[in-house]
Amino acid sequence: MKSTPALLRAVLAAAIVFGVLASPSLAAQRGEGQRVLDDRERMLDSDTWIYGDLERGIQEARKTGKPLLIVFR
Repeated sequence: MKSTPALLRAVLAAAIVFGVLASPSLAAQRGEGQRVLDDRERMLDSDTWIYGDLERGIQEARKTGKPLLIVFR
């Protein structure tokens, strides 16, 4: 069995490695959040997409006979 200082060093090393590996994914998540907000702005101004209005989307799908695609974010 490892001594306490050796075990502490091993745990600390594992925590550092995990932190280094996790930091790019955290940055990517922040970037993804901004992309979602940017998408929302583009979709609100779009004539092609119905954003945030389920009733209107259902009515449009019935009127046109086209399927309805719902994306939950």
